[in-house]
Formats: sequence, structure tokens, C-alpha cells
Amino acid sequence: MKRKTMGWLIVFLLFIVYMLNYMDRSALSITAPLIEKELGFNAAEMGMIFSAFFIGYALFNFIDGWASDKVGPKTVFLIAALLWSVFCGLTGLVTGLWTMLIVRVLFGMAEGPVSAAGNKIINNWISRKESATAIGIFSAGSPLG
Repeated sequence: MKRKTMGWLIVFLLFIVYMLNYMDRSALSITAPLIEKELGFNAAEMGMIFSAFFIGYALFNFIDGWASDKVGPKTVFLIAALLWSVFCGLTGLVTGLWTMLIVRVLFGMAEGPVSAAGNKIINNWISRKESATAIGIFSAGSPLG
């Protein structure tokens, strides 16, 4: 397969992964009423739970750019995808507020690297002339998820 064709295949796969990433992230908001009832959370606690994700996410947005440069974006992206999948699954096993908060922070930390690592992968595979188009396609995965 030609490098250019492989690059666009990678962009398409990154788009799919980014879409799945956002589906995972938004699943809690869809299931929130059921979780509130099941675990007895009130509105303030649900607010803390939603915020916990973004604390982890924000912290690792900074760290992941550095990690992508040091160990490579493919490694960072793969580890992040594996970890966010684990933490998504662990969400179903929480028993109370503290376990939910911990899992959500870790989930956010695992999802933090996706954007910068994905952009670096694109920059490694797509020419400068076509990089904005490729990044636009990749980024479209988030609102579609």
C-alpha cells in the first residue's frame, strides 16, 4: 500500500477512534438518571462526578503532548485507548461516590492524550499541504460521537 493511501486510512481509523472516545465520554450523561437512582447520588454529587472526568482530562492534555514527543504518538495513543476502555468498563463496577470519582478521574486521564497524539500521528503520515484537511476529518469524530 502506498504511503499516501496508508496515511488516509490512518486518518479514517483515527476518526473512528475519536468518535468512540466521545461516545464513551457522553455515555455517563445518558445513564446519569439511572446511576443516580441505583447508587443514590444527588445532583451535587453528579456534578462532582462529571467534573472529576475533566480534571483528569485537563491534566493529561498537557502531559500527553510531551509523552507523544518522547515515546511516540502511536504508543501513547494505544496505551490511552486501552486504558480508557478499561476505565469505561470499571464505571459499571463502582459502588459509591469515591470509587466513581476515582474511576472518572482515571477515565479522563486516559482520554486526555487522544487529541494531541492523534494530531501528531497525522503530522507523521500526511503532507503539510493536506494536514489541515486530515486534522479536520479526525476532529469531526468528536462531535459525531
